[in-house]
Parts: sequence; structure tokens; C-alpha cells
Amino acid sequence: MLRVLLTLFFSTLPLMAEASAADRVEEYELKAAYLFNFAKFTEWPNNARSGPLQVCIVGRAPFGETLDKMQNKTLGGRALLVRRNPTESELGQCHILFVCASENERATTLLHALRNRPVLTVGESEASLQDGMAINLSLEGERLTFEINLEALRRAQINLSSKVLRLARRVYTEQP
Repeated sequence: MLRVLLTLFFSTLPLMAEASAADRVEEYELKAAYLFNFAKFTEWPNNARSGPLQVCIVGRAPFGETLDKMQNKTLGGRALLVRRNPTESELGQCHILFVCASENERATTLLHALRNRPVLTVGESEASLQDGMAINLSLEGERLTFEINLEALRRAQINLSSKVLRLARRVYTEQP
């Protein structure tokens, strides 16, 4: 059943991405859906498996009400909590950190603060993976795609499902 749902969801993402590229709000609705599904298929180490699953957003992005709708949904028996612009001291409480393009200049500092912490980092700039992000989301033409940095996942002690890895446009085994 899970395999069918996973296949169905990820097979429709390219179609959804093509239909939404013209509208930035819809682009970010799609990015929110990707974040939610990355959370579904990510395994955190034991010390990061208690309490709510915190998705943190740093910067300005037109997510609209999409993230609010995600608030308090459950994943694996854990409530989903969305935090916008957490302080640097709160970053370590995040399970997923999305760094908006508006914060590209701060990305290296944010990643340094999270070094070796179990946080799935997601960016949306060409330099994201080189900066040490685990995942980079980008529009290619009218499609939303993603690349994965396995070295960043390893440092964070996070396992991402092989099903997600197969859907990535590119998977880097070393820091790109």
C-alpha cells in the first residue's frame, strides 16, 4: 500500500510542477508538498525522534497558507510544527530547515550552526549543495526538480529513502 501511494505521489509531482511554474505561489505550494514528503521518507537518528517534527523556514517565500495547512498534521505519529524564521538558538530544534533564496548569503552561517546535527537542510539556490545543503530544489524550465548531497545527509546522520534518491535529478556522493 505504501509503495503504491509513494509511486502515485511522486509520479504526479512532475505534472504538478509543469502546471504550476507560471505562478510563484503555486511553486511554493509545490515546494511545501516536497518538504512534507521529504519528511515522510526521512529517518532521523534516535535522539531526534521525540516531540513534534519541526519544519523551519528561514527567509521570505510566498508559501501563503500552504504551510499553515501542514501545521499539526501527523507524520509517523508525530505532530508537524512549522516555524518561520527561528532564532539561531532555535535552529537545533528543527528537523527540516528550508533556506529561502532571500537568505542565500546567510546559508553558510546557518549550515555551520547546524554542523553534525540531525537536520535535513533544503535550499533553493544553485550554490546550496556546494554550501553543504542536503537537498536543493530548483525550477528547470517548468519542472520542479531536486538534487541531493549524500555527504550532507551522512554528516547529519539522516537516512533518506532510496525511493526519493531515485527521483532526484542528481545525487552527489561527495560535496559538489
